[in-house]
Amino acid sequence: MKETTIPALKKTSAAWSSPLLTAIFPTPCCACGEWLGKEEKITCAVCSEMITPLPHPRCPRCSTPFTSEFALTESPTHLCGTCRKSPPPFDLAVSGGEYAGPLRDLLHAFKFTQRPDLAQPIIKLTMGTVAVPDADMIMAVPLHPGRLRRRGYNQSLLLAMEVGRILDIPLSIDDLARIRPTRPQMELKHNEREQNIAGAFKVMHPNRVDNKRVLLVDDIYTTGSTVRECGKMLKQSGAREVFVLTVAMVVL
Repeated sequence: MKETTIPALKKTSAAWSSPLLTAIFPTPCCACGEWLGKEEKITCAVCSEMITPLPHPRCPRCSTPFTSEFALTESPTHLCGTCRKSPPPFDLAVSGGEYAGPLRDLLHAFKFTQRPDLAQPIIKLTMGTVAVPDADMIMAVPLHPGRLRRRGYNQSLLLAMEVGRILDIPLSIDDLARIRPTRPQMELKHNEREQNIAGAFKVMHPNRVDNKRVLLVDDIYTTGSTVRECGKMLKQSGAREVFVLTVAMVVL
């Protein structure tokens, strides 16, 4: 387990965040495109106010919001239907907000428009809305090497690096690997995602995760298939607890 730096990405981030460039050239809001004021960083005031935490009550395991505000009144440990039907191999999943509106646009810019510099402000937004469980080590959901080459960076790793820096928890970059390519989950129907991702991950150094509390970081929680598969591999390799932190959750 070791920490890493990515000089090329740091250079890109510095270029976007240069105070001189910001002073000379106005920058657009990453969500709506409106020009930002001097005190605004990546989103305008209106979009920032629209980024809110997931509503309560939520499933105490995966954080999916319940439709009824009284869902946990009589039974605080009541799980959502998905977690009851198929208990996840992680112990808790938390998410910064709903994958909608400005937060969705912000993540899209970060992931698909070559904006690795957005990792730090995105995590600052996320960490302000959730209680992150204590952990011994942090991991990111890995990309297959082929997709990593095409994109140029793993957005989940950049997020995990920021989380590790803020919480002062060691970051593992090579203990969890994606060993076969898969189709993008967003292209698949709900019932196809689990099959698509099955067997795609491997814990490369089981001794490093044995009896450890692992915080797994990803950008978006849709059906949970990806983090479930990662959690299963980590638990099979001896991890004591697996927690999941995502920036946003798709609320169906």
